[in-house]
Amino acid sequence: EADGRDIAYVKSLRALIEATQVPAPGPIEQRWTAASSSRMSPAHSERGDDLFSWVGIIMYLPEAEEDQHLRPKITKAFKAYKESCRMGLWPTFGAHEHWAKIEAPSAAEDPDGEVLEALQARLAERFPAEDFVALRKRLDPHNILANNLVNSLFPPAAAASK
Repeated sequence: EADGRDIAYVKSLRALIEATQVPAPGPIEQRWTAASSSRMSPAHSERGDDLFSWVGIIMYLPEAEEDQHLRPKITKAFKAYKESCRMGLWPTFGAHEHWAKIEAPSAAEDPDGEVLEALQARLAERFPAEDFVALRKRLDPHNILANNLVNSLFPPAAAASK
């Protein structure tokens, strides 16, 4: 049964945007889905009647050659916007980002690896990361089906002790 937290989240998001004066010209999409039985799904729930709300925040990057210099500034502003949501809204509403849509920090952005480590820990709190890594190691021992994102968020070495 709907409890109104989905609408309250979007209202809180709008207040955050206005308070921080984030230039948020892109659309804010909200949709709903039923629970998923997949343990790696952000909508995983043992109760099949649970309802999940998804809020997608889209920030468009310029494509024109003469505007390419704006891309790093927009990307930086978007990351700050996301961090504001993560710190200011996610804990209140039990929100989690979809792990397949995360952009892992580059070595330049995270030279000591602390940001990536915190990200991996946050994912491990929500998802069965150790089981996922162990299954990857068993079913894809040569890591053929992986990519850089999956390897950085769920490192294959983490299953070495299993």
